[in-house]
Formats: sequence, structure tokens, C-alpha cells
Amino acid sequence: MVGGQCIKMGGLRQKRNYGIDLLRFISMYFIIVLHFLTQGCIIDHSHGINLIVISIIEAFVYSGVDIFALISGYCGYAGESARNDNGKYLEMWFQVFYYSLGIALIFVLSGKEYPSSVLLFSSAFPVTSTQYWYFTSYSFLYFLMPYINRLVFSQTEYDRKISVYVVFIIFILYGCAVSLVADPLRIRQGHSFLWLATLYYLGAVIKIDNVYKYYSKKKLLCILLSSALFTVASRIVMPRLSQIIIGREIGFDFLYKDISPTIVLISFSVLGLFQQYTPNKCIIKLVSYFTPAVFGVYLIHVHPLVLKHFFNGNFIWLADKNVFVVITLLLVYSLLIFVGAILLDTIRILLFRLFKVRVYTARINAVAYERIKHIANYNY
Repeated sequence: MVGGQCIKMGGLRQKRNYGIDLLRFISMYFIIVLHFLTQGCIIDHSHGINLIVISIIEAFVYSGVDIFALISGYCGYAGESARNDNGKYLEMWFQVFYYSLGIALIFVLSGKEYPSSVLLFSSAFPVTSTQYWYFTSYSFLYFLMPYINRLVFSQTEYDRKISVYVVFIIFILYGCAVSLVADPLRIRQGHSFLWLATLYYLGAVIKIDNVYKYYSKKKLLCILLSSALFTVASRIVMPRLSQIIIGREIGFDFLYKDISPTIVLISFSVLGLFQQYTPNKCIIKLVSYFTPAVFGVYLIHVHPLVLKHFFNGNFIWLADKNVFVVITLLLVYSLLIFVGAILLDTIRILLFRLFKVRVYTARINAVAYERIKHIANYNY
């Protein structure tokens, strides 16, 4: 969801990669569609051809979070000596605080929610209360990014390749086990700091080794389609197979999770396709202007109260409609939320500029940095 400015590596000049910037928009749209399917309970109440079509859509859109995490690593990797701009993180924290508390107050003042101390505390302290799981995990990851970058830089290309294979095999086995038994590492199907850190590492490796030079668009498309097909097939096969073997149906979502190997392969291939894509000038202008608002789309539509009052179980009625009606309304509703949230966050950006939030966060960062340097240089 977040990440540095993406650049294409080539010669001495470095150009911004607008294909990956465009992918941020598409990935966020994927996440909105996914929440309609899961939080809106469309997938749980679909049957027959509707279930098959919805499962195909879900296989593609489930890659949204993994794509963002890979982008964070791909764009966030800046060599051995780069350090974080903590002022930008502070500005991001104020953005999260703005929506976390602001949306809660709207629901309280409108009479939709009771102003309990738990609600106000969780809204005022969004990181510690895990109001947004992604931002809480990203906050821990953010301060480890320079060290992950150094690790990636210090490894040989062979070591990085082995590391990627080992990580991938471990999570294939772990992802399959979590579907059927317990979750000892508390990865929660990918909603965790550990998984975001893993994807950040993979994204950084993809960048430093220029991995996509080995993959043509045709090859990436084959990986994308075959992974999606395998994911959908698992939903059809696993419940029936488990019924035969153990006498009950399990594994409906066997490969439908962030740590699923097929979802990771879909994310990898989509990132590669957009890394090699150059949008036209009109799209570049739109992307350049609205990219800062993409993270706001996430903060608005996954706020716990928005999920509770707007999404949760409110779209069951759509599950039994004609399959073409389901697809059309699903995509249109998702687009309306996406565009509306983009416009709302554009207003927030203007307010932050008016009140010079970036200036103040930069000053706070500068003072904090000097204090930390002073402490670090103190002789015990």
C-alpha cells in the first residue's frame, strides 16, 4: 500500500516507473473487490456457475495485498547506505490518525455508534490497537527496512536465489498446513509483520537482481493464468477430496490466502507485467496526480466501522443474481468506492498542505534524529 517512488534502473539515469505506479491503483481496486466478496459475504452464499465465476475473480483480486508488499520492497530497496525518511512515516501516521479517529467521530455523531472508551482509544491509537492490521505490520517493518536492504545488498546473487527458494518452499508447506490445522507462527494467512517482511525481501531481490529480464510478457502471462486456474481448481477439488478421505469437507479456501504459493505467483507475474508496461501520457498525468491518495482508499474503506456498517453481510442479496448482474454490480460498486475514496483523500492532502503537516513532521524528524545521534555518540 505504501512504498517509495518507483524508478526504472537503466544506465546512469533513473526514470520513474509509471507502470508500477499504475499497478498501485489496480491493486487497491482488487482489494475493494475482494472485500465485497468476503466481507460482503457474496462468496459464502454463491452456488453453481456464480460460485465458479466469483472464484475466478477472487483468485485474481486476492493478489492485491501481496502486490503492494512486493512493490514496497521493489521500490523501497535503495542500496546499502540508504536510510528511512522518518518524516514521511510521521506524515503517514497522521494520515492514519486522521481517518481512524475522524471516521469514528462521524459514526458517533451520527448516532450509529456508542462513544465507548474502547472505541475512542482504538481510534486514537491506530497502531497499538491494530485498527489497520496492514499499517501496524508496516510500522514494524518500516524501521527494519534499512537492515533488510543491507542484508539483500550483502548477499551474492546465488545466496539471494537460494534464500528465495527456501522461503518459497517453507511457505508452500506452511500455507498448506495452516489451511488444515493450526497457525503456530501467528501469520494469520498473511496478515502479519513476518509475511510483509518476507514479501519486502522478495521485492528487493527482484529489483537488485533485475529478475524480470528472464521473463517475457508471454511467460509471465502463462504463470498468471496457470496459477489462477490452479487456485480455482483447489476450491472445487479440495472439499470433495476431503469428504472422501476424512468424511467432511475442508479446504474451501485452501489456496485463497495471502501466503498461498499460487497467489504469490499471481502477484509476481502481475508486478512483472506492469514493470514492463509504459502507460500513455494521459494515464501518466492521472497517476502522477492521484498516487499520493491511493493509501487513503485503503484507510477509508477498511476502517472497522465502515466494514461493520457498510460491508459485513450486506451484499448477500447479490450472490443469487444472474452471473452477469453479479459481475457488473460488483465491479461498478467497487469502482464507485475507489473513485469516491480517492477524491476524499485528495481533499485530505490539500488540508495537510494548508496546515503544513509535512513541514512539521520534517522538523520533528530532524530534532529526533539529532537527539538519537547525541545518545548514540555518548561515551558510557
